[in-house]
Amino acid sequence: MAQCESLYNGLLQSKSKVPYNAWGVGKLNQEQSALLAVLRHGIDPNVPLPGINDCDWALVFREGIYQAVSLFVCDALAGVKEHLPKDLQEEISRHSMTRVAANITVMRNQRNLADILGEEPYVILKGEAAAAYYPNPDLRILGDV
Repeated sequence: MAQCESLYNGLLQSKSKVPYNAWGVGKLNQEQSALLAVLRHGIDPNVPLPGINDCDWALVFREGIYQAVSLFVCDALAGVKEHLPKDLQEEISRHSMTRVAANITVMRNQRNLADILGEEPYVILKGEAAAAYYPNPDLRILGDV
């Protein structure tokens, strides 16, 4: 983790007038920074979440959707959900149920593919193979088989 932080901080250094982040775009905004804090909290619960009034949680949630880590955001906000606006609480609940259902469909399709292949050897190159690197693999957004 320290190596990643060091690399990331090094990438933030720039001699130009506009600081760049690891993705080669302008400086992270408040919601992107909060999203990273949420993800760090998911890895290490000792890392505090940003304060409930420190950012626009609807924008953090939408950034989580854009970055395909929305279920991690939903999970992290579960403990403070009652402090969020009612419409955001409902959006988070709907999104969670929809994504979990979509994940179940992808897993079912993967199982069907394994049945079709039968004894034919195969290797999963991503998806479930990458799950081992997640603190809670069940919160991953699955996209394809």
